[in-house]
Amino acid sequence: MWSRIVRLRRTKYRDFNDQHFTEQLAAETAPVCVSVRTVRRVLRTAQIPAVRQRRAPKHRRRRERKAQAGLMLLWDGSRHDWLEGRGPWLCLVAAIDGR
Repeated sequence: MWSRIVRLRRTKYRDFNDQHFTEQLAAETAPVCVSVRTVRRVLRTAQIPAVRQRRAPKHRRRRERKAQAGLMLLWDGSRHDWLEGRGPWLCLVAAIDGR
């Protein structure tokens, strides 16, 4: 079975990536149902490299946080009968600095 996988990859499915090649194996007239990891292992053992190499992750340097007072505020309001029926309902608004 492994020789069939290697033969198909070298001939009919030469330009397919590993995932697509595995899907095509499962959809063939005589399907081969194996996982992508197994196909990768078989192909790499047979010296068949990946179609496209993975890119290296981009380098990112994190910057130090700026201390800015008041930049992040938490606002909350509570509508309540603060005057106990002696006037309109009022909304108490509070702001908290999020540092």
